[in-house]
Amino acid sequence: MSLGSLLTHRADTFVKGEARDGYGQPTGSLSPKLTAEPCRLRPLDLRRQGEVSTGLTRDAVLASHRLYFGPGADVSEADTIDVKTASGQVLASGLNVLLVRKACNGDGSVHHLEVDCREVR
Repeated sequence: MSLGSLLTHRADTFVKGEARDGYGQPTGSLSPKLTAEPCRLRPLDLRRQGEVSTGLTRDAVLASHRLYFGPGADVSEADTIDVKTASGQVLASGLNVLLVRKACNGDGSVHHLEVDCREVR
């Protein structure tokens, strides 16, 4: 079974825009980054924790969802993701990316990406 056959959902990925208000603060606008990127959504128990590395420290975070992407997907921390079925039904929206992990094969090549997210309501 190939990885592509397991990626049955579609993700629209957004990055925070550079727009600033009159006080120099970010406006919170989002710019499209990826559209209909194949993925697989898996809800997580909120007790399950991931880690976020920031320089020399590691912070524990609660993730609500895990997404699986192919090895070439351009997903990074702080992106926002909406996930739909292939027919367009919304499964989750407003997922903030907390952590992106590369799962590697035995030879060191990247097999897929595991992306921990938290749903913001």
